[in-house]
Amino acid sequence: MLKSKVLSVATLTIITLLLTSCEKDEIPVEAPTAGLVESDEVAMQSDYRNQLFYDLELGRVVSENLKTDWDLGFECTANGWHVITNTAKAMKCAKTEFTEFNQNIDLENLDWNWDVPSGNLDSTAIENWTLTPDKIMILDRGFDWTGTPQGYTELKLLSYSDTEYRLEFSTTDSETVYEFTVSKNSAKNFQCLSLDSAGSLSEIQPDRTHWDLLFTQYLAALSDGENIISYLVVGVITNHETSYAQQVYNLEFDEIDLEMASGLEFNSKIDNIGYDWKFFDFNEGYLTDTDKHYVIKDAEGIYFKLRFLDFYNLDGEKGHPNFELQRL
Repeated sequence: MLKSKVLSVATLTIITLLLTSCEKDEIPVEAPTAGLVESDEVAMQSDYRNQLFYDLELGRVVSENLKTDWDLGFECTANGWHVITNTAKAMKCAKTEFTEFNQNIDLENLDWNWDVPSGNLDSTAIENWTLTPDKIMILDRGFDWTGTPQGYTELKLLSYSDTEYRLEFSTTDSETVYEFTVSKNSAKNFQCLSLDSAGSLSEIQPDRTHWDLLFTQYLAALSDGENIISYLVVGVITNHETSYAQQVYNLEFDEIDLEMASGLEFNSKIDNIGYDWKFFDFNEGYLTDTDKHYVIKDAEGIYFKLRFLDFYNLDGEKGHPNFELQRL
């Protein structure tokens, strides 16, 4: 009997030790295994007509549209009031002192502004319209991929709530004033409106957590040596609410790992990838800088590294960025 009791105590001791060693806060957690280096290509087309929304985790384009499919984007958070312009068309905006539509406005002498490329919503062309909701703004709707001007629109933003915006607009060559209500969609960053005809909502953006990168044209601020001017560029911007990117310096692509990436400090600028991973050579066309490397943190907190390989497809057509991508 004594021997049996000793064995039972010993057995109990072992079981206790095993259970204790398996407590939740002491279970070793393996670091996630890095994925394979994948390559992909997206088709903006040689005239850059397409805007392409890309999901890093899925490794594919999840939505695409013609850049002429929309003009204005309305912030969809409950307390949101910001309105952005579609700078892929080189859209700009100017304020006026008029409160009535169809006035004799000299378009040549207006002070034109454009959305800043960083995506700062406090620095949009439309600015804080809630301070003067009775004033008319003029929108230069830019031009399509053939260079055809899209005309001018007079716009008055009337009000906003946690569910919608109210506005009026009229083309500068028409006396018809249209009223429109834009309903907010809480799943999206922006609800997009086309000002063609009497206006229409366009399902442009995927849900905010379903995309990370947007391949598009946009207006960048460049210096001509004397002044800062807006210039239409072709590049990549990030989802301003859920995804963040940072360029990595002084490391080879193979040397960028999860430990390094998780130590980066990200900011909210959406143009940190931008357009200058390529440059134009008058003899050879666009050349890609494969030594520019980027780390991107997506909506789920997953890190990826990316570098561009070329701006042309196998047929020699520009506007087909191809790149290497790896989950860290």
